[in-house]
Amino acid sequence: MQPDRTHPVLPGVDIHNAADDVGFASRTIRARNIQAERNAYLRIAHMFTSPTDELLQELVNLSISLCGAESAGISLLEGENFRWIATGGRFAPLRDSMLPETAAPCSICLKRNTPQIFSVGHAYYDFLEITGPTFTNGLLIPWHTPEIPGTLWVIPYKNSPGFDNEDLRLLESLADMASLYVRMRDQQQRLHDRDLLANRALLANHLAHQINNPLQSLTNALYLASQQNSDSYLVMALAELQRLSSLIEQLLKLPQVDPS
Repeated sequence: MQPDRTHPVLPGVDIHNAADDVGFASRTIRARNIQAERNAYLRIAHMFTSPTDELLQELVNLSISLCGAESAGISLLEGENFRWIATGGRFAPLRDSMLPETAAPCSICLKRNTPQIFSVGHAYYDFLEITGPTFTNGLLIPWHTPEIPGTLWVIPYKNSPGFDNEDLRLLESLADMASLYVRMRDQQQRLHDRDLLANRALLANHLAHQINNPLQSLTNALYLASQQNSDSYLVMALAELQRLSSLIEQLLKLPQVDPS
């Protein structure tokens, strides 16, 4: 039985499971540079000590240099679109491009949840509205974090035989690092938002107590004015009303944070 290789939404794109490709499993394209890989892992480990999004770009750069790729990138699924959060090679200028989920090979890779070999047989990329390279035997690597799905992808040079199992092993390690960083970043943002929410709740509580004082004074002044028909109490009530208005304005200026 032939593997499912095409996708009706992506004309000209051939995509199938790497594990089903007998030729890929037996292919050896290049000798491994163990020292270069070791140095790369050390560099990434160092970047994890103070991680920024440049760590993702470094993972893309290493995918290109260690696997002899023409281009590479990392795609994150955000809502119904993929964002190319890091790109290198010919696709470097397209960093932060957004692709509809239905028009991205990455969506097929994530649904199958296993590395894919993919090829593009026409030069016009409908999903990007650009002219790009045709190629065969590119690789798509999913990462296994359902709450923040994404893929690492590499594209070979034209007329290149593509990649082999050792490349796949290396790329899976780099994809795991990308997934770890994205999870760390998401968790840090959640903690940051919760801290902001807690601080704003404290400020709101403080302002609420402050609002209670002019409200009480306003109530007393209006009561006395009604009993004694005195303008001085009305002036006092107006001052307290202005103070109350200022406090409410401060409350309204507090940014809203999603508590989830």
